[in-house]
Amino acid sequence: MLLRHFPDPDILLNKDRMEERKALARDNALPESVLMEVSKTYTDVAETITGNKLKISENPREEIIDVLDTQFGLIRKSGEGLAKGRALVGVIMGSDSDLPCMKECCDVLKEFGVAYECTVVSAHRTPDRMMEYAKSASSRGLRCIVAGAGGAAHLPGMVAALTVVPVIGVPVKTSALSGVDSLYSIVQMPKGVPVATVAIGNARNAGLLAVRMLACCGCDPTLMAKMEKFQDDSRREVEDNVEKLEALGEEAYLNASGKKSAIVM
Repeated sequence: MLLRHFPDPDILLNKDRMEERKALARDNALPESVLMEVSKTYTDVAETITGNKLKISENPREEIIDVLDTQFGLIRKSGEGLAKGRALVGVIMGSDSDLPCMKECCDVLKEFGVAYECTVVSAHRTPDRMMEYAKSASSRGLRCIVAGAGGAAHLPGMVAALTVVPVIGVPVKTSALSGVDSLYSIVQMPKGVPVATVAIGNARNAGLLAVRMLACCGCDPTLMAKMEKFQDDSRREVEDNVEKLEALGEEAYLNASGKKSAIVM
């Protein structure tokens, strides 16, 4: 909320910004009186600290966002990362053999319009590259890393140990133990080194979780709206299937849908 607000030295008197204030109050579900009081408090604090009158800006909101993003790398306008090509999410994997799995994460990020980078970073065969990638992640603007690995899947945990950027681990399914080895390697992290782990082979959920992190922690209302629409579409899909199943019966429904496998995916 605070990042979407701006101080206005003439907040109580400037009639030219009346509609602007009303819209901002409406967007943030706040009474206009509360918004005005917060603006006045901002102004008073700034003038007390600096000893100077706060100058009136033609576009204060844009100036605040520019300072926070350009100088400190803390905030970004919706879609700006994609437009400028600056990645917000790093999608990495231990081998190119993991790409068919990890591509689903990339597909989700594309669907939501989130800028990302995708590359191979092996914890065992390119340890120096892994360290460089993880340690530079924050300064390069990454706000989340999705790391997929199979077998002795040390990549997500090692990257999480080297960066403050949140890491989501994707256990890749293996031929030896069907990905259970990958899952245990990623999920059983020691205290102090958290890795958010999704289901075996479920890189799509990793992408969705990354979007939620950016939407909520990055205070991005556009991404939030897209995620709400996604959930609403998922709900409607299930409700449509319920109607079809009840109308057709189980055998006809299965024949029509082509869902024959008893294995849950």
